Amino acid sequence: MDTNQISNMRLKQAGTINILILVLLALFFLIVNVFTLTFSQFYLTAGVLVLIQGLFGLLKRDSTRSLFPILEQAAQYEKEKMGSEWYKYKRTGHIWSLVLGCMFVLQSVLFSDTGDSVFHVDTVLMLIIAFTVFIMINISLIIHFRKVDQASTPVEFQGYTRKTYAVAFGVGIALGVLLIFFSVSLLL
Repeated sequence: MDTNQISNMRLKQAGTINILILVLLALFFLIVNVFTLTFSQFYLTAGVLVLIQGLFGLLKRDSTRSLFPILEQAAQYEKEKMGSEWYKYKRTGHIWSLVLGCMFVLQSVLFSDTGDSVFHVDTVLMLIIAFTVFIMINISLIIHFRKVDQASTPVEFQGYTRKTYAVAFGVGIALGVLLIFFSVSLLL
């Protein structure tokens, strides 16, 4: 692929991912506002969906197939560029999805004994969280695109999975702490 084809593919890929994120966020807000959900129901549903995603990814193994052709094309391109590190990167992502899904299911069990209060979304807080997640996903996409597109051999990706997920874990912890402080300050 030449540079123009790659940038065109990346633009379409980012656009598709962003549209999917916006659709999922809109569905989330719609479901939470239309249906009365308890915390345990919310966490159980989220956990099961994330577990299904992780299991499906692990069962797909090294397949690049996708419902969206542009995502399949990008996966094939990255698989060629990254070599064996692509398998590690994908497998690690799916394993983290399983861990996150289990944490959500555990949360549903823990919240089931709390009198099952109704899950209520503070619109301002949820918009801030959604905007932050949206921005963080796009920043990580840009960083990933640059790394993959600028590399010339698979050797340049040695340790990429470990470094990427270590940084993501650190940023996630930092954002979680900030979110807790922000939430507490809104409630006080």
